[in-house]
Amino acid sequence: MAETTKPQSTPEGVPDSVPEGVPEGVPEGAAANLGGANLRGIGWMLLSGLLFVAVTGFVHHLGTDMSPMQAAFIRYAFGLVLMTPLLLRLGGRGRRRTASRRLGLHALRGLIHGIGVMLWFYAMARIPIAEVTARGALARCWSPSAAP
Repeated sequence: MAETTKPQSTPEGVPDSVPEGVPEGVPEGAAANLGGANLRGIGWMLLSGLLFVAVTGFVHHLGTDMSPMQAAFIRYAFGLVLMTPLLLRLGGRGRRRTASRRLGLHALRGLIHGIGVMLWFYAMARIPIAEVTARGALARCWSPSAAP
């Protein structure tokens, strides 16, 4: 007759075996959500890439007929439409989280960013779309070198 072994005791909430592909120490409930979170992240990245392509194509196509100020206004209007549900969901909590004692510096940053967007839209309408894409990709390489 085979001898039965007593199962080893494990701390509460820690599974006896870790599913394949899940790092050790990840709680059992969280392990089931890892795949979903990764897929959501991939989806957001794909949507972001598609929207960047759409904005670039839109600005390049209409850039010679529309002033950079109008293009920037449309971009910010769409951004506001997309951010409104998040801002409404945060409610009063969002105001407390985003409150700053340096409102002047935030306004200056917003002004510089707005000017930069208008200059970018001006340039996008006048250079080939392949160069716009290449410069946009290289910006991630140049930005860290300009950081203090």
